[in-house]
Amino acid sequence: MISALLLPAVLLFVSARFPSAEPAPAIEAASREALFDDWLHQDSGGDAGACFASKADSRVEVDLVRRVLAEVGDRGAELRRRLGQLTRANAPGSDLRWRALYGEACALRRAQRLARLLQTGPRIVFTKHHNLGGSHYAYTEGQSDAQAERHFRPRSAGRSPGHRQAPPCGRA
Repeated sequence: MISALLLPAVLLFVSARFPSAEPAPAIEAASREALFDDWLHQDSGGDAGACFASKADSRVEVDLVRRVLAEVGDRGAELRRRLGQLTRANAPGSDLRWRALYGEACALRRAQRLARLLQTGPRIVFTKHHNLGGSHYAYTEGQSDAQAERHFRPRSAGRSPGHRQAPPCGRA
């Protein structure tokens, strides 16, 4: 039985693999809030809590939006105009218009980042899974059908009597 979490990924795979199959409905890879939080994590320098919170000024928000708009170039002209309006109005960082402007700028940046990928591969499949853990996932050294093949010396990490440490790689 397919779990409810895997069903959308399976449907996307089946519809891509078998064109006659009913196309899967488009689904969001993540909630809008999760996507927004990820953008904020990328752009805030690790201090997302300071963003959109000030009732006194908007220095943090101006820097945040400018950083994103610097990446989108000329396509961000309308967003730059709105940035100027908010700045001239002295809207505090807690004003919801800052969140909206930042979100739109990030969406534009995301569209630009994905544009080239969409030209070469017009279909993108996102799968959800748990974190697979550390960087040692699925190492393959020492795996072979050659049963007598050996890659490691017995007790090579031990400190038995007469043990000599191997020289650094590339030095004899």
